[in-house]
Amino acid sequence: MRVIFNQDGYIAQVSPDMSCVVHRVGELPNKQILNTHVGEKLPSQDWREVRLMGCPDEIRVQIVKAWKEAQ
Repeated sequence: MRVIFNQDGYIAQVSPDMSCVVHRVGELPNKQILNTHVGEKLPSQDWREVRLMGCPDEIRVQIVKAWKEAQ
């Protein structure tokens, strides 16, 4: 998996088969790192079918753009 997007606490990674996994990473007050799965896009899916839970639209647009550039 390689990172194609890392901004505003969101990290998108793409695999060789072009699956895309999105996580949100943040630091808790006690300095622990919290990693939350936001969503994933499988090669057989279109981005319109993919739900990224709690992800703002402007971040989603940037992730889709980065995924298209990674192809």
